Amino acid sequence: MNSMNVLQAAIILHCYKVPDQALWTKVSKNILKMLHKYSGSDLARLLDIFDTDLKNEKGGSLGVIKCDEIFFERITGILPIQLKNLKKENIVRILEVLVKRNLGSERVFRDHLLLKIEKTILTYTQDEYIRTLKALADKQYVDDSVFWNQFILRYIYDTPDEVGARTFTPKKAKQLWDAIFYLKIKCPSIDVKDQIQRLEFFMA
Repeated sequence: MNSMNVLQAAIILHCYKVPDQALWTKVSKNILKMLHKYSGSDLARLLDIFDTDLKNEKGGSLGVIKCDEIFFERITGILPIQLKNLKKENIVRILEVLVKRNLGSERVFRDHLLLKIEKTILTYTQDEYIRTLKALADKQYVDDSVFWNQFILRYIYDTPDEVGARTFTPKKAKQLWDAIFYLKIKCPSIDVKDQIQRLEFFMA
C-alpha cells in the first residue's frame, strides 16, 4: 500500500471504532515507514486519530492502545518544517496532543508552534481559542509576558480588523470566563483581572 492507502486505513479504523489492537499497531508501523510522504495536515490528522481514545456506546474506553509513544515522538520530530503551512484548526489540535503527551522540545513550542499561534490567534473561533487557552494553561506556559499580553489575551478585546471591537453574548462570555478562570488557577502569575472584568460586563 502507498502512504495515502495507509492513511485511509487509519481513518477507517478510527471512524468505525475498530478495537483490533494488532491491526492498529500494524497501521502505525507502516505510517512511520512512509512518514516523509505526509503533508502537515496529514500529520495533524494522524496525531488526532492516534491520540483519540476509542469509546463504546456508553462512552467508556475500549482500552485499545493504538500505537507506542515512539509514534508520537517521530511525528513531533518533523512537525517544525510543516507548521507554517497548517490551518489554525490543525495547530490547535497539535498543541493539545503535544501538551497532553508532554511532547516537543522548548524550541518546537517557542520558535514554531507558539509563534504560529501569535500570528493567527485573533482569527480563531471561540472554541479554538478556549481549547488553545486550556492547553497553554495545562502546559503552565508563563515565561513570556509579551506572548500573553500582546497576543493571547488580546482576543478578549480585539477582532482581526478592529481594536476593542469584540463583543459576546452572555453565554459566550461565560464560556470564556470559565476558560480564563481555568488559566488563572493553573497559572496564578498571569494577570487576567482586566479580562475577567470585561467578560463579566457582557455576562451582566
